[in-house]
Amino acid sequence: MEDRPSTTINFDTEKRPFVLPAEDAPLNAWPCAHWTLDEWAEQLGEVRFKFRVHPRNSCQRPDVHWENEAVSYVDATVAHLLAHVRPGERGDGTERQEDGRDTAGTSAAEAAAAASATSADANPFAAFPLEQYCFYSGYNYMHELSQCALLDAVRWRDTAGGLLMEEEEVKNDGRKSTLWLGTSGAYTPAHIDTYGYNFVAQLQGR
Repeated sequence: MEDRPSTTINFDTEKRPFVLPAEDAPLNAWPCAHWTLDEWAEQLGEVRFKFRVHPRNSCQRPDVHWENEAVSYVDATVAHLLAHVRPGERGDGTERQEDGRDTAGTSAAEAAAAASATSADANPFAAFPLEQYCFYSGYNYMHELSQCALLDAVRWRDTAGGLLMEEEEVKNDGRKSTLWLGTSGAYTPAHIDTYGYNFVAQLQGR
């Protein structure tokens, strides 16, 4: 195999984003890189995230929709979010069949009686139609997700980014990371933070 030329980059003076292509950033070493959206919902379980709610007309304009411009906030699980963006699902992420029965063979009425807290009617996003609103949750500190498989499914030291971090400061997990979630229309403009490491791993979406 032909050796690739080495390059040294001074991140203190670099004025443009540094992007590692997929073939150079082995996210395949991260277990969560292989999770489907349903597996993300399953692994995060009942953990609730604070989502900002923005009208889609503001999401589509060229300037930034800042946090203080949110029209509302929603505390919800990933399963709630998936159920809201996928037509025909209940609030717990399982599918409705045309006869009104879910994938476990329970009728919608029976499921609602047995688990009203996770029924479609209880979905915290229900008041905000997806065609009118987008949702965004940021700064979710992963060290607060105790007993969550995601903590050990992030492997910074297995990526090129890990080679650039102080060994004693960065473990091979997600405990010093934050998790960001959003629907289409939600975004963060390119920027640099003045604290911590400015490494981002995109695991879903575009």
